[in-house]
Amino acid sequence: MAATLKLGNENWAAKEGSLLAYNDENDNFKPLPFDFTRASSSTYVASDGLIKTSTTGQPRIDFLDNTNGALLLEPQRTNVLTYSEDFSQSFWAKSSVTLTTGFVSPDGTTNASKLVSTGADGSMQNSYTVSSGTTYTISVYLKTVSGTLDTTIGLGSPGFPQNEGTGGRYKNITVTNEWKRYSLTSTADASAVTGVGFGGFSGFSTGE
Repeated sequence: MAATLKLGNENWAAKEGSLLAYNDENDNFKPLPFDFTRASSSTYVASDGLIKTSTTGQPRIDFLDNTNGALLLEPQRTNVLTYSEDFSQSFWAKSSVTLTTGFVSPDGTTNASKLVSTGADGSMQNSYTVSSGTTYTISVYLKTVSGTLDTTIGLGSPGFPQNEGTGGRYKNITVTNEWKRYSLTSTADASAVTGVGFGGFSGFSTGE
């Protein structure tokens, strides 16, 4: 019977502390023999394309860029950004941009914000402290109102190597009119107070 258990194969079920595998022979789900723990809730992309939140200790089956689904495993992380999901707060320094809240986000709720540049190199930034040798990731969902937009996300200066892409300080991206998760990972090469930002670097022009 063990040979008929399938991890995934478009059939998933999960509950706290257990991941269930589909059994072809009996047309039901069976617990898999491994332990799973996570001390907090966390988000994932469900099969309907919406971002959802798991309960504490529940395995996440993620369907981002994978219609069959996959078990999402990530190392423990700490969010170092204050008000990371609320761009209206004053912790986010805004330069030559306007911000409007109340738009539908990937999880289906009206908690997304629209950012419009009112001048050259418009940007929005938030400060945080990094430690040399520690790896950091910026991760954000973005879309345009219409068309495409060539812009930039960045981990900040000082603190990270001055080059583009993974391992560097910034990343040039093309945003479309569909929600997509953009991320950049880099290891700090100095301990410093730095910032994370959207736009700037001549990548966010008036009216965009």
